[in-house]
Amino acid sequence: MKDGIRALTWQLIVEAPFLQRIHDSVHYDPGIDVEEAARAVFAALAARLPAAELEDAKAATPRPLHGLWPS
Repeated sequence: MKDGIRALTWQLIVEAPFLQRIHDSVHYDPGIDVEEAARAVFAALAARLPAAELEDAKAATPRPLHGLWPS
């Protein structure tokens, strides 16, 4: 229960504002899925970064955003 509350709190504090900033920057275009846009950016980074730097980048990303990185 405690972990679930902690995860929800982090999602509200970190993930939601992160995705909201993306949404705001594309001028509220309803045709743009902001989560998909974030995943595309992380995928592009993953494709270009050397393995060690990629792991550092993932580690520096807040935990609620880890799910946006490609597997």
